[in-house]
Amino acid sequence: MTPDDRHSTPQAGIVPAGAPRKGGSLWYAEIAIAVLVAAWGGMLGTLLLALGVRILAERSGARSFAPSLGAAAAGFALAALLLGLEALPATIVPVCAGVAIAVLMWARRATVLAVSITVAVCAILGLVVDGVSLASQGLDVTQAMPALLVEASRLYAGTSIQGDLVVAAAEPIFRAVWPFVYVMTALIDVGMAGLGSFWGAQRGAPGFASQQGMPPARMPKIARFDAPLWAVVLLAASIVGIAVAQAMGNGAELLLAASVTLLLSVRFIFALQGFGVLFGLMDRWRLGCFIRAVAIVIAVWLEAMFLLSIVGLVDVWANFRKLPRNDARTEAQDK
Repeated sequence: MTPDDRHSTPQAGIVPAGAPRKGGSLWYAEIAIAVLVAAWGGMLGTLLLALGVRILAERSGARSFAPSLGAAAAGFALAALLLGLEALPATIVPVCAGVAIAVLMWARRATVLAVSITVAVCAILGLVVDGVSLASQGLDVTQAMPALLVEASRLYAGTSIQGDLVVAAAEPIFRAVWPFVYVMTALIDVGMAGLGSFWGAQRGAPGFASQQGMPPARMPKIARFDAPLWAVVLLAASIVGIAVAQAMGNGAELLLAASVTLLLSVRFIFALQGFGVLFGLMDRWRLGCFIRAVAIVIAVWLEAMFLLSIVGLVDVWANFRKLPRNDARTEAQDK
């Protein structure tokens, strides 16, 4: 065989190790098992679901979505058979988060706005699921959730006089922040889905453009994160809502809870902005690994007092990292 013959014969060509491969019927079974794990209550199920959906999308493109949803439906049926119908409602949010994030990241559309909408939708779904479940028992979710948080704090603080004082002081806070529990749950699900989807990209087409022409997946750089301006609008709206609820008094508990939840939720965007400033400065100063680790630990401690979020908010205007504002806001996403 001559060199020309060797080049003209596809079977004899060199296939890069890790190039995307066809097939993947076992990954559909993995998706069904992932739904079962999610129904059982493990966050691992969300990660595995996004992993399977992303791998199949990298190998087969958008035509894999319908079979993936069918595999997820089979997982629901399996969960109903093994765990009972009562396990299905709690599975809706993890499955929605896993599928949505995997699809967004595969399409290279996991922008701050898209991910934020996904978190909001998942949080609302979780609230609706619990609301329907509690309503069937004659309970109101707006009363049951604060009471649950109060009881959890009572178990932590104890039954002493000092513990009772702590619980009494914390009860108004719980009545204002209880919807944020659903936001945190949705954030965890979305985060696990993002991790699974990124691993799926490495497993499905590691370092290669996908067969559908998508560029290779790469890890987003937090040092390039730039908060969108609509986050400032939401921050202002939450502050106005809190002020109005305080002025209205006891009749505006739902408005206060919604405004506080919005404030705490949008705070994550500005916290990322603050960490982006920190990482950008560390890159500029070329700090070593040990100093970076110490700086990150201190920054996490400072964020407990909202200091990094404040830095991020100021950076929206100050632009400490001198980012080009025309395209920097597209950097903090999975490409």
